[in-house]
Amino acid sequence: MVAMKSRVAWRISGIYVGFGEAWIVVSSMLVWLEVGQPPSLASFLEMGKGSIFVLATAVLLFAMLRRWEGEIHQRDEELRRSEARYRLLHESLRDGFVQITMDGRFLDCNAVYCDMLGYTAADLLKLNYLDLTPPRWHGPEGVIIAKQVMVRGYSDVYEKEYCRKNGTIFPVELRTILVRDDTGAPLSMYAIVRDISERRTQEARAALVREQLIHAGRVQELGQVSAGIAHELNQPLAAMQNYAATAKRWIERGDAVAASEAIAKTCEQAKRAGDIIQRMRSFVEKRDTNKTRDDVNAIIREATALGLIGAKSIGIEARYNLAPDLPLVIADRVQIEQVLVNLLHNAMDAMAEGPQRILTLSSSASASAVEIIVSDTGKGIPATVVDSLFQPFVTTKQSGMGIGLAISKSIIEAHGGEIFAEPNPGGGTRFCVRLPPAPPLCEA
Repeated sequence: MVAMKSRVAWRISGIYVGFGEAWIVVSSMLVWLEVGQPPSLASFLEMGKGSIFVLATAVLLFAMLRRWEGEIHQRDEELRRSEARYRLLHESLRDGFVQITMDGRFLDCNAVYCDMLGYTAADLLKLNYLDLTPPRWHGPEGVIIAKQVMVRGYSDVYEKEYCRKNGTIFPVELRTILVRDDTGAPLSMYAIVRDISERRTQEARAALVREQLIHAGRVQELGQVSAGIAHELNQPLAAMQNYAATAKRWIERGDAVAASEAIAKTCEQAKRAGDIIQRMRSFVEKRDTNKTRDDVNAIIREATALGLIGAKSIGIEARYNLAPDLPLVIADRVQIEQVLVNLLHNAMDAMAEGPQRILTLSSSASASAVEIIVSDTGKGIPATVVDSLFQPFVTTKQSGMGIGLAISKSIIEAHGGEIFAEPNPGGGTRFCVRLPPAPPLCEA
């Protein structure tokens, strides 16, 4: 390439010298003819001076041409290297690359983008970007382009869906960047696109495993209070039997009023037993997460109705210090109840051998959280497990599995809150659950 350009410089310089010398000779001959005298020594000297000038300027011209050729060659090499780097990046990206005009026509894309959608590059050049986007995404993406891309030149990373050539819909994650021309006017847009189908599948699988683990934890908690539940159910069942027998005797004696009262009391006990069974069923039932605006105090009362079954029979005194008019929280009631039932069982176990067995449930609110505290007067948490208390398979119980607190931590964090333990000033342990207050309805 350099040799070829050098020949061009030589050729142009040679042409310049040839025309220059020819002009000098022709001009001198015309002068001689005009004056009608033969050439003199002085005229030949003038021709020599002209020839020297032409040769000197030819050398300068050659030098300038060589310099320009070098600069052009350098720019060409830089352009080729830049194009090579761009092409290497373009084709080696693991994510899709696409560039479109401002009205959505395709300008460029890489092989990953084509494979992602099932189209060839030639096919895409015949389409509009909107043809690949399901209609329900046109409006939201238009807002992102108008409020982010056109304002600051790029968008936040956002998610949407694409439609493959075979018609299947799949999720993607992308960021869009604006390209402007020399005057600053919008010229085109390009985006880096990532197929997140696999990630969504993994997230769904992880969520399913988590729900199964949470469900297993509820079953375990229910198993721990099975004896207390049996005792709790025996009371209304025995009362029903007694009231039914009494009603039968009153009917035999012809006292319909007394028999009716006995039957009414039988129905009350049947309802009590039904409520206990329904509470158990709601607690252990496997279902989808259902977060709603809820009252923390109502959740506490519901949890203690199940979690403290049998507490009185082992000498545990339950105390309540619930603040009124607490802000609502966004919560799955059954999952928060599961956390509280686990904390109640832990507190009861910790106090099983203690002389003082007082379990206190408190609620309060601050500017940033609604707080639930479960405190006991038990033996406290051993120093060896304090730092790992909420990790899976860490337990202080001889027969414990060590998943209750790990599940509880997972549930509370999924609600945007936190859970931690600390020593109780009066002896024992305090477990604190903090949940963010629900936003006003106008912002929800």
